Amino acid sequence: LCMISLAILFGYMQLKQHEQLSWPQVEGNVLAAYETFYHTFVIDYEYTVNGTVYHGDSVAWFWILCAPRARISVEKYTEGKTVQVFYDPLSPASCLLEPRVTWPFLLFFLFVLAMAFSSLLIWVIYTNRKTIQSLPAQ
Repeated sequence: LCMISLAILFGYMQLKQHEQLSWPQVEGNVLAAYETFYHTFVIDYEYTVNGTVYHGDSVAWFWILCAPRARISVEKYTEGKTVQVFYDPLSPASCLLEPRVTWPFLLFFLFVLAMAFSSLLIWVIYTNRKTIQSLPAQ
């Protein structure tokens, strides 16, 4: 049951990643880009949608988990730079700079899905074997 729940969760997250590829984009400005004391990387930017100014700090899904890539992003998005910001048309406060499908994430999703299917298959086989063994001999 836990594996099936994980498969559903990761499937939903994978669909959200694909959805972000078609989000509209506007120009924005990088306000700050720096590495914190805890070796995490922060990129703050602002953008305007329909006259409302929004602030964001997301570069891409799971970008902070990969420190070398995050460090490159900090160097790429320097303070004052003009950037393209992708935003959710239904909720413009949700945004990111680099919409993409994270392939390691996709592989992990497929692994979880395979584990869920395997667990279900083992459970069905075990349940049927137990049922067959409990039948009276003829």
